[in-house]
Amino acid sequence: LRPDTCDVALCSCFNTRDLVRYSQVCRDTRRAVQSYSSQAFQLHRTLVNFMSVDEVRAFRQLMRETGTLISGSVAIHFFSRTDVGESGLDLYMEGDNAHNVAAFVQKLGYAYQPRMYQNQRIHNAIAHATSRYAIRDSAIYEMPAILDKFTFDREGTKIHLLVADLSAIDAILDFHSTVVMNIITHRAAYALYPQSTFKANMGICFDEDPINGDSSKYRERGWDLRCAVEDRACRSLHGEITNNERYVGDRYTWTINFDDRLVPSTSLAIMLMNR
Repeated sequence: LRPDTCDVALCSCFNTRDLVRYSQVCRDTRRAVQSYSSQAFQLHRTLVNFMSVDEVRAFRQLMRETGTLISGSVAIHFFSRTDVGESGLDLYMEGDNAHNVAAFVQKLGYAYQPRMYQNQRIHNAIAHATSRYAIRDSAIYEMPAILDKFTFDREGTKIHLLVADLSAIDAILDFHSTVVMNIITHRAAYALYPQSTFKANMGICFDEDPINGDSSKYRERGWDLRCAVEDRACRSLHGEITNNERYVGDRYTWTINFDDRLVPSTSLAIMLMNR
């Protein structure tokens, strides 16, 4: 069942933290939030700035075939249900699949924008980046898990292709902080640290230079980034920050599954405070 109009209007005003709290009031509000979420968490709503709905369908097929992942600011906007604004779309992939992804992005009308030291032709630039003779420049020096980054532009809207040294997931898990450890695949979206990122607005920072490094922009956006977390704070986050083994899709992960009609199924159980 679709949510009542008043539920849509009300739930759309809540941030993630308040949406979870509202779902805890009673059975009716929980049902309303679950119904609203099934409509709100749709990938094409987040990607509308970059491509059409029909192109999203083709893009998801490309993601399935190439193992391409979405992460970065756009993934945060997806889970937050906020407009992506001027954020670029960050796509992570292995080198063998970079040519196919680049060709798809160009078919969308995006033009390759090489940096000063990159080859002017995207095919040659990718071939060079994935060769053992590639030399890393300052633009990717602080991203050891990335072989190179390729930028495409269409009237000011940008899509970035980040080619991983090992695997796309390895590159994302090598990020500067837990805040950006959110992943969108062709079939599901995963937030590895939902309690801290979307409820507590904090994260663990691994940046060698937390003041001027890549993590600094997320601190400016309101996240409390820490190098360590006290035991009491860890307990309040229900175990998602731990020295024990974690994996994508475990019981601490907020998972939103998509189906072939682009209408996802979602459970807020992972975000509930009293499980």
